[in-house]
Amino acid sequence: MSRGRIYTQEYVTIKGIEQYFLHYPAAPDKEVMLVIHGGPGQSEAQFAYYVEPETPEFTSVYYDQRGAGKTLRKNPTKGQDVTPLQLMADLRETVRYIKEKYQKERIIISGHSWGSVLGLLYTQQHPEDVLFYIGVGQVIDLMKSEKETFHHLLELTKENPADHQKLSRLGDYPSNVSTVQDYDRAAKVIVKLKKKYGLWLDEQKIKDIFSKSPIFKLTDVLAMMKAKKLSRHIMEFLLTFSAESLTDFQVPVYFIHGTKDYQVTVAPLEEYLKTIHAPDLALFLVPDAGHFVSVDNRDEVLSVSREIFERFTGVE
Repeated sequence: MSRGRIYTQEYVTIKGIEQYFLHYPAAPDKEVMLVIHGGPGQSEAQFAYYVEPETPEFTSVYYDQRGAGKTLRKNPTKGQDVTPLQLMADLRETVRYIKEKYQKERIIISGHSWGSVLGLLYTQQHPEDVLFYIGVGQVIDLMKSEKETFHHLLELTKENPADHQKLSRLGDYPSNVSTVQDYDRAAKVIVKLKKKYGLWLDEQKIKDIFSKSPIFKLTDVLAMMKAKKLSRHIMEFLLTFSAESLTDFQVPVYFIHGTKDYQVTVAPLEEYLKTIHAPDLALFLVPDAGHFVSVDNRDEVLSVSREIFERFTGVE
């Protein structure tokens, strides 16, 4: 744990709003990594103190996207303002700001979950800004992951007729999902059964880490609740998104994935890896970890991060 690790906070004007930044600096000669949070709308800055090492390999910068976290607290925001196109434009200016602040020509981009969609797209579109990319809990095709998890649950519930029937009522899920409303209705059933059969997050651990963060305020909880309502356009995008056409990269690409991730399953990523062309490419599977892989197995992720940096140095 990064007890005593120095951090700084600031708000910076990005595309007309006051965007929140959390910096965990390393020595000036170290590289800089921008962390793009998931959700959508789920700030991960509160977890930084828990996952950041005491002896850092690089400077880490966390930011709250438009419509999320402390950025949402600072700015009146409507759902129509929170779109993938707008968040990509925000990210472009965010990267420019970080490069200027730390006097770097290129930085590391790391995206988690929804943030991995932004990060992967950005890395392909703007390789001139990126040293290398790390996708954590990488989204390749959300509906493929949903289908895999749904069928896994059907198998697990065979010995419990009541639960099995609840799932069966969802029909040919997720092929029959065409709207966010459809997805939300099915999710109420599926998430409840994921929790029952041990396929969900350790919510108590996440709450404990969140609430003990040195930057935590009660208003962060309110922002998190509000952010979900503002994320409709992003969810609409995710229902049809596929990374399968994003195959050519000019910089190294690495992925970190939990072996017990049933929110974004690893199978679509493993198939996707067979199609990618990049200067260096690797998938690191983290045991005993779900979708919040850094929270579930922090030490292993730190070890993998060091290995990725050593690989990149060798490639470079």
